[in-house]
Amino acid sequence: MKEYVETNVMGIREIPKNWYVTKINYFTSIRTGGTPHKENSLYWNNGTINWMSSGEVNKEFVYATNNKITKEGMLNSNANLLPINSVMMALNGQGKTKGMVAVLKVESTCNQSLAAFICDEIHLHYLYLYYFLKSRYKEIRGLVGDGLRDGISIGLLKSLRICIPPYIEQIQISTYLNRKVNEINLLIEQKEILISLLEEKRQAMITESVTKGLNPNVKMKDSGVDWIGEIPEHWEIKQIRHISTYVGSGKTPKGGSEIYPDSGVVFLRSMNVHYSGLKLEDVVYITPEINDEMKSTQVQPKDVLLNITGASIGRSCMIPVDLEKANVNQHVCIIRGAKNKIVPEFLKEVMAASFIKHQILMNQNGSSREGLNFAQVKELQFPIPLNLEEQLQIAQYISDKVLQINSLIEDIQRQIYKLKDYRQSLIYEGVTGKIDVREFKAVQ
Repeated sequence: MKEYVETNVMGIREIPKNWYVTKINYFTSIRTGGTPHKENSLYWNNGTINWMSSGEVNKEFVYATNNKITKEGMLNSNANLLPINSVMMALNGQGKTKGMVAVLKVESTCNQSLAAFICDEIHLHYLYLYYFLKSRYKEIRGLVGDGLRDGISIGLLKSLRICIPPYIEQIQISTYLNRKVNEINLLIEQKEILISLLEEKRQAMITESVTKGLNPNVKMKDSGVDWIGEIPEHWEIKQIRHISTYVGSGKTPKGGSEIYPDSGVVFLRSMNVHYSGLKLEDVVYITPEINDEMKSTQVQPKDVLLNITGASIGRSCMIPVDLEKANVNQHVCIIRGAKNKIVPEFLKEVMAASFIKHQILMNQNGSSREGLNFAQVKELQFPIPLNLEEQLQIAQYISDKVLQINSLIEDIQRQIYKLKDYRQSLIYEGVTGKIDVREFKAVQ
């Protein structure tokens, strides 16, 4: 039976009595790196020296880097060659990157947004340190905040306290965690593949329904458009301009994010537009006065929104009927269908079809990829039954099927979340001595 003692390490209440606590820099040397001048080809072209960027901590075990530099690049920058088994931590980075850790499995240099812990292997095993820092992710981020400008300093890292078991037990813990974490990661990967397959099935079903209709016995004809193929004989090919009363987008008010109030009129940006509908968790607002100045881009219930710039170009959704006043910025295009020509729900499904994405990509190929203009949006082609009732039936069929598939995806996503939570708990239990691994065969 293990005996435990209390610790002064934030977030860790107790550790086994034969463990001890010390500052992390007692048994590691901490280095950072640098970036050779990007515009000097002598530093990058035909480089043979690995160079790791902060985003690569997502690999967890780094066997190859995305970029390489030359010897001249290393000598003319702060980049240092780091040994295999260096534990790398991202000091800055967008999203969840900051505070994440990885293990170098090749010699490499790194940029200035990474810190490398090089262990004194007599006292501290690199893999144990990796798992310990992984378990401290939230606590380390909490010390500096989540803002992009709040970087982790080397001074802060040197002051971090670490719980250290006997060396052989460090190896046993690491070996045990490696095996269990790999098992969990494999399960997560399998579930993510299943989600991808379901998403492909959903996409194929939407495209098939808005191209072929619901009657499998209907007589077909050639649409005359390569990327659409055959369509029901009584359908036609239309462009957005044929069925819309308005196509346009808004603007960002002078002052940008600095002038957004805490409440007011919802101001929709591309990050709010998703195929599953509007996501308003990070919504911003504009004043009623600014909204009045932007009368032409005030949205109406059942308007279809289309992202026309950036990484999310082509993503679309429909304005729900219960949304109060809202407006859009210049990255979101409003498509308002003519009531006597198209059912909004059908237009929403058309905009999610693969042939719309195909046309958007065609418009972007060979250009500066600045985004779609309104003329290009108006020229987007799609098949359509002229009967509004048939349009509504197709839209309802797709909605029901999407609901079923999304329900399956959400269930799998919940399973993945639980697996990730269990993985993190397992790592925490391992590096705080709550799992007895003394009989576990250690593999260095």
